Amino acid sequence: MFKHSDQLKERLDLLKYIADISGVEISKEQLCQLWKIIITNNEHLVSDHKIFYLWLNQISRDVIDVELEQRIISVDNLVEFFGEVCSDESAYMHYDTLSVEGYACVQGFFTLVNQRMRRLIVLGDETDETVKKNLSLKLSKTGSA
Repeated sequence: MFKHSDQLKERLDLLKYIADISGVEISKEQLCQLWKIIITNNEHLVSDHKIFYLWLNQISRDVIDVELEQRIISVDNLVEFFGEVCSDESAYMHYDTLSVEGYACVQGFFTLVNQRMRRLIVLGDETDETVKKNLSLKLSKTGSA
C-alpha cells in the first residue's frame, strides 16, 4: 500500500506524462486549482508542499528547455500562474517559512521570467556563443578576466 505522499507524487507524475504524450497543455486555471488543493487548503502537510514544489520546479525547467518540442504548459500560462501565486498573500506563498524545495521553485520561476525577457543568460548554454564572446571581451577590457 502506498503512503499518501507516494500517491500524490505518482498522480502528479501521471498528469505530467499524460499531458506530455497527449499534447494537451495544462491550463493556468488547472495549475491554480492544483495549487489551491495542495498548498493553500493543505497548510499542515509540508510533505505535500515539497512534492508539489519539486514537480512545479521540474515543469519550469522543462519550459525553459528550448529543445523540448512539446511542453505540458505554455510559458505564458506558467508566468501568469507564478505571477499570481508570488504576488497574492492569500495564495500561501509565505517566504519566511518557505522550504528549500519552495525556494528552488521560486528560483526556477525567476530564471524562467528573466530568460524569457532576455535579462538573464545562462552561461552554460551552448546556444548563445556571441553573448559569451561579448562578455569575455568586456571582462578582459575591465581586467576582470
